[in-house]
Amino acid sequence: MASHYSFKKCDIGPDLFFNYRTIVDEEKELVVRDTPGKGKGLFASYNIPKGSFITEYWGEVVDRETKDVSVGALKAQGLRASYFAQMGNCSFVDATHSECLAKYVNHSCQPNCKM
Repeated sequence: MASHYSFKKCDIGPDLFFNYRTIVDEEKELVVRDTPGKGKGLFASYNIPKGSFITEYWGEVVDRETKDVSVGALKAQGLRASYFAQMGNCSFVDATHSECLAKYVNHSCQPNCKM
């Protein structure tokens, strides 16, 4: 997956941004499934201890302008779901078209994970 980012528009340097997947020492048993009226959610097959690393949010790193254009294009196509995690003041990780499981975390009335 290609990534692009303009640091000219931002006060945060490139050393704070990573666009690769980290190696995880333990494979988590996670499953994405539909939830009534809420879309998809990420579920674990066992209790995960508080403070544990579960999965990494990854995708294309984009600036605010690119994110806004992408959201507009998705809405124009009639799609309601987009998955962006804000990183710093003006950059976002776009997981909309990735296979990133983390994009389904905390789509709940009672979220229990934090980024």
